[in-house]
Amino acid sequence: MGRLPSRVEGVNGKGAMTETQFLQRLAEVLMADQPIARDTPLESLSGWDSMGQVALVAMLDETLKYQLPPGTLQGCKRVGDIVALVGQKLDAANEAADPDRRG
Repeated sequence: MGRLPSRVEGVNGKGAMTETQFLQRLAEVLMADQPIARDTPLESLSGWDSMGQVALVAMLDETLKYQLPPGTLQGCKRVGDIVALVGQKLDAANEAADPDRRG
């Protein structure tokens, strides 16, 4: 755990993206003026504020059909924390929706 698979499926198979696509979308959502990577500190991104977090939540809902619970992003310090969190949350949501997916 802790990383998005090479291609992550949204909840119930709705929507999908690679980790690279996720990072690109995250950079767009947070209006980053340079490419971001897993080790990019969130505080270094001017778009990482309450509005940026709302935009991230909206992007996850729109793209992956996943609604991130409130307060989930509070412990995130680096972009990689978000990648890990999203991967874990999507795994759990997909397992809950389809118990046969458990490995």
